[in-house]
Amino acid sequence: MKLSSYLIVVLALTFRPTDFIHAQGSNAIQAKLIDDKTNNPVPFATIRVMQGKLLLGGVISNGDGGFQISSRYTPVMDYIEISCIGYTTKILSKNQLSNDRVIVIKLKPTNVQLQEVVVSAHKRKLSANKIVAYAIHNISKNFPTDPFSYVAYYRDYQKEQNEYVNLNEAIVCIFDEGFNENDFSSTLIKLYQYRQNKDFQRDSITAMAYDGNNLNGNKFIPTATLSSFGGNELSLLRIHDAIRNYNTNSYSYVNVFNQDFIKNHAFQLEKPVYLNDIPLHHISFRSFYFVTGAEHFAKGEIFIEQGNYAIHKLIYATYLKESGQEKLLYSTQVEYARKDSLMYLNYISFNNFFKSKNEGFKVLDVLLDRAANSFIVTFNHPPDKISLLNPTNYDFKLEHKSFEIDHIALSEFNEKEAHVFFNKEDFNLSEKTSELAKKIQFNFKNIKDDKGKLVNEEAYEPVSQFRELFLQNLDQNPKPFTGSFIAKEMPLRENEIDSIDLSVSTYWMNTPLRGDSNGDVTNLFPDDIQSIKQAEPKLDLPGQSNIAPLEEKTYVQTDKPYYYPGERLWFKAFVNYRTPMLKDSLSRVLYVELLNAKGDIQLYSTLRIENGAANGNFSLPASLPPGNYFLRAYTNWMLNFGNDNIFEKCIPVLNLFERPEVTEVDTISSLNSGLTITPSKTTYEPREEVKLEIELKNPDGKTTGGDLSVSVTDLGQVSPLPKEETILADYPFDEMKNIYKADSSL
Repeated sequence: MKLSSYLIVVLALTFRPTDFIHAQGSNAIQAKLIDDKTNNPVPFATIRVMQGKLLLGGVISNGDGGFQISSRYTPVMDYIEISCIGYTTKILSKNQLSNDRVIVIKLKPTNVQLQEVVVSAHKRKLSANKIVAYAIHNISKNFPTDPFSYVAYYRDYQKEQNEYVNLNEAIVCIFDEGFNENDFSSTLIKLYQYRQNKDFQRDSITAMAYDGNNLNGNKFIPTATLSSFGGNELSLLRIHDAIRNYNTNSYSYVNVFNQDFIKNHAFQLEKPVYLNDIPLHHISFRSFYFVTGAEHFAKGEIFIEQGNYAIHKLIYATYLKESGQEKLLYSTQVEYARKDSLMYLNYISFNNFFKSKNEGFKVLDVLLDRAANSFIVTFNHPPDKISLLNPTNYDFKLEHKSFEIDHIALSEFNEKEAHVFFNKEDFNLSEKTSELAKKIQFNFKNIKDDKGKLVNEEAYEPVSQFRELFLQNLDQNPKPFTGSFIAKEMPLRENEIDSIDLSVSTYWMNTPLRGDSNGDVTNLFPDDIQSIKQAEPKLDLPGQSNIAPLEEKTYVQTDKPYYYPGERLWFKAFVNYRTPMLKDSLSRVLYVELLNAKGDIQLYSTLRIENGAANGNFSLPASLPPGNYFLRAYTNWMLNFGNDNIFEKCIPVLNLFERPEVTEVDTISSLNSGLTITPSKTTYEPREEVKLEIELKNPDGKTTGGDLSVSVTDLGQVSPLPKEETILADYPFDEMKNIYKADSSL
C-alpha cells in the first residue's frame, strides 16, 4: 500500500502509572554483553539460567547489552548459557559470576567462512525473494496454531540523552489461541504485577499523550499519522509483531505481512549466520521508492532457518529524509525461538522517535534593584554574552514610556543573571514595589543562550520511546483460561492485578542497569518501596510495641521559605531514630514528593539515606502555577507506624511579580537551638562581601558540627521566617530525650 506524505504508526498513549515499586535485591547478578571484536553492546541475547540440564528461568539482554538475574536463583543455579544470532554460545559457571559488581561478558562472532561453505548450494538455487516467500508460506507450519501461554516481562520507557526516563514495568501472562486466530480479539492477558520505577527519572512533559501529527503539538512524531487502533500500550506493542499478525494490517510499510511485505521491498542475500549450530539465511531489504515516496524509506533484516524456512528474527526501521540526512522515525525488532518443533516469541522491542516541547530559553525573573538603578534579569540557561550585552535587545517601559539604558553587566555570582542599568534621572521610582510591578512592561528579543536558542522561542526536544516484551516462561499445553483478564482498551495501570503470589514465583523484572557505558551502575535500592496512597502497615502483629525501638521520623530543611516558578528548590533531609545505634540498619531509601493543594504529586525524588541524612533538589517548572504546595517525605518503614511520622511542609510558590509583605522583625544573633551567628559588620555596602561566624553548641554547651542552610538577602525581597522547625525540637521521640543529649550528632 502506497502512502503519500504521512506514514501510519500504531502508538499507545502514555499514562501516569501507579506508584508500586519492586526491586531485584542487592544480590542480583548484573552483567553486560559486548562484542569481542568491536566492544559494542550485544542487545537482545538470550540468557538461560540452568541447574544441570534443567532450565530454571531466562532473561533477554537489554538494548545496551545489560541484564540481571534475580537473586532467588543464585543458591540453586549451576551456570548460565548465553546465545545470540551471529555469536558463539557461551557458558559461564556460577563461580564465574559475581553479585557485587557488573560483569562484562564478551561474545565471539561466529565463523562466517564456514557458514558460506555450508549454504553455498542454497545460494545458487534460491533467491532472497524465494526464501522470504517460502518463510511466509510456512508460518502456519512453523508457528503454533493451537493454544499456548507464556509469562513475560513488559516495560515502556523513554531515552533522553541516553538516560532512561519514565520507566514503567509489568509481569503479564498471555494466553494465545494460536496463529490462526486474530491476536487482538482472541488473546487473553493477565496482569500479575505493575510498577512505576522511581529509581529512574520521571519527566511529566515527555510522558504526556501525543497531541499533534505535525510541527505544532506539545508531543508529536514528525510527518507521521497516529492510528486509532484503540488498544492499550501492551496491545499496541503486540500489533507491531508482524509475524504473529501475519494476516492482519500491522504498520507501514509491512502492512499485511503475507500480502504486502514482499511486494513493498527489494531483498538481498547477505553472509549467512549461525544460532548455536543452526545455519540461518541472513537477508537484508529496503522499501521501494514507489511505496514510501520521496520523504520516507524503510530497511531491515530478516533471519530465516535453512531447510524449514522458520523465521527467527525480523528487524524493521523506517526513516525520514530531511536536509540530506536520514532520521529514524521508528524501528521494531522481534525474535522467535524454537521449542520442540515450533517457534515461540522470545522478545519484541518497538522504538519510535518523537519531539516534545521543552521549556526552551526563557526569562525566569525580573527584579527591581532600587539602590543600583537597575533591573536584575534571570534566565533559565546561561545567555550568550554578545547578544546579552546589546542594549537594543531590551525594552523596559514605565506606563508605556521607555527607559534609557545606561549599560548592561553580567552578574559576578550567577552566570544566568544580567543587570540592566538605567540613567538615574529616568529611574526616580518612589512608589511601592507592588504598585510599580503593575506599571512596568518589558520585552526581550534576539537574546540567545549559550547553545544558540532564541529567548522565548518555542523549542522541541528529540526523545526516543521504547516498548518491550521479554518471554520468561512458556507453557505449550496450558490449562483452561480462567480468572480476571485485562481490558485491552484500558491502560495497564487501570487494570486489575491478578491475585497470583509472585513472591514465590520464578518471574522477575529485568530492570535496565543504570550507569555509564563501562558498566558501572548504582546499586539497586532495597525492596522496601510502596506508594503512600496505597500503603498499609506491613506487619500483622497483635501490637506494635515490639517494634517501637525501630521507629524513625524524618525532617526536611529547605534553602528558602518560598519560591518562584523556574527556580530550584534545594533540600536536605534528616532521619531521627528512636534507637540511634540502628540508624545504618533501618531504611536506606527516602521518598520526597511535592504536591499541589489538591494532593496531586507534581515532582518526586528517590534518595539514598547515608548516615541518617539525604539531600536533593527539585527543579520547579517555569510553567508551575502559583499557589501553596506541600513537601512530603517518608520512608517505607515509617508507614508501619501511621501517617503521623510523615513529614509535610507548606511551600509557597509565588507569581513572578509577587513579593511577600515585609514585616518588622528584630535582628537576632542567637537562637534557642544553640546556633550563634555573628556578622563581621552591622551594615554593608552594595556588592560587599558578607562574612559570618557561625557557632553551634549541643544541649551540654559544647561546640559541635551541624548541617546549615545560609542565605543573605534584602528584607525588601525576602520575608523572614519568625520560627524554623528543627528535627530535635519538633520531631522528637518524647520519652527518648536523654538519648539526644548523649548523641548530639543526630
